[in-house]
Amino acid sequence: MTAGGSSARGLRRGVTHYGDSGFAQILRRSFESSRWACPTTPSTVVVRIADTASGFDNRHRTVPALIEAAGRGVPMAGGWPIPF
Repeated sequence: MTAGGSSARGLRRGVTHYGDSGFAQILRRSFESSRWACPTTPSTVVVRIADTASGFDNRHRTVPALIEAAGRGVPMAGGWPIPF
């Protein structure tokens, strides 16, 4: 079957290839590795922590401490924290 066919598995399953399935698989591999993997240890999951701190609302004054605490806890669970 073709790369996008029903017998395809893994990264080849459901690839939209626009005439070049090999290049589409390279792109998909690149996107998947940059989205989920830690650059130093590829098996480590990346955990993104949203920073909602605001100088306009007094109720958000504890957010930096929460981000710091979450950033300390994520590596203990085997992840790699990235605040954004």
